[in-house]
Amino acid sequence: MIQKKKIKVLFVFLLCFSAIQQVIAQDINTKEKVKETKTMKEVQGEVTWVKQDKISIVYNTDESKGMDYEILLPVDKDTKLVHLKSIEQIKIGDRVRILYEEKTQESAGEVRSYRRAKVITFIGPALPKVTAPLLESDVLGSE
Repeated sequence: MIQKKKIKVLFVFLLCFSAIQQVIAQDINTKEKVKETKTMKEVQGEVTWVKQDKISIVYNTDESKGMDYEILLPVDKDTKLVHLKSIEQIKIGDRVRILYEEKTQESAGEVRSYRRAKVITFIGPALPKVTAPLLESDVLGSE
């Protein structure tokens, strides 16, 4: 009698276990597939803003529209610095080249992009600003 009860309990346990496994397998199959791509990109320009964990550079200027194209990139402890000892050495106006990783995730028609600076190369210090020479007519008191 005890043997029959043990067999019944074991049989019920196996049925429950297999039902749970089927639910888990279906759940895994119905989850959306996320397509992830990683690409390395490079941008070069003039630093407009820099902090310990972020850097922003203007990489293109459209004179006809009067627009600057700027990119803000996160910087972390794994970012390699070339011709620099620390990010604190970078000043506004300095010219740099940044190699960054762009990770794109696509799922259910939604696209998300994440960027991260991998290598920052110092190209040169800020260029001196050229100012137009004053004309005699610009000076007060001249006629």
